[in-house]
Amino acid sequence: MMRAKKRKRLKMLFRVGMVLCLLFFLIWGIHSWISPTIEEKLSYQAKNLVTEAVNKTVSEELKRMGITYHQMIQLTRDGTGKVTALQADTVLLNQIKSSITEQTMNRLKELSSNKLSIPLGSLTGWNILSGKGPPVAFRLMPESVVNINLYHEFSQAGINQTLHRVYLQIDMEISAIIPGFSMQTEVSTNMELGQTVIVGEVPGYFGAVGIGGIAPAG
Repeated sequence: MMRAKKRKRLKMLFRVGMVLCLLFFLIWGIHSWISPTIEEKLSYQAKNLVTEAVNKTVSEELKRMGITYHQMIQLTRDGTGKVTALQADTVLLNQIKSSITEQTMNRLKELSSNKLSIPLGSLTGWNILSGKGPPVAFRLMPESVVNINLYHEFSQAGINQTLHRVYLQIDMEISAIIPGFSMQTEVSTNMELGQTVIVGEVPGYFGAVGIGGIAPAG
């Protein structure tokens, strides 16, 4: 009699164990299936929100500072009026970088304190449910110091004309977090600080400290 009860109890425990194992693998499978979708959706929305906020911040700060191209870059001409050299005002450029870095960090802190959301249907990966369902709240968290660099670019603007542009590029890493899931993504955006058209050949000298290369696409 005791042995029969023990066998019955063992069978019960075995069945419960099997059910728990099946539930575990089911949950694990669903998580593995939707994780790439969640990461993609969070990354996409996080990048859009951050890029929009940062671009707005930069535009507002540049407008407030009232910086023009010819304040940033000094053109040297010869006796015929031909541009022979460009010289960047590195003190002013560093002021621009410092001011925009501070304002960008402040804007990111504001974003991280706000509740952001994605419709639950959009996280399933099914197009038919996209944009539907209750909102799933998530948070943005800046993971590192905002990195700001200056770049310049020469391009053809017409016959015997060269267009010179100065860009500001902002790189940052952020995290998007929802209950039970988090992801990290890099966000890069660049904005034009100013431009001018140079008549004649590209100047043979460009003096600049802290400004380099050709502005990357983005």
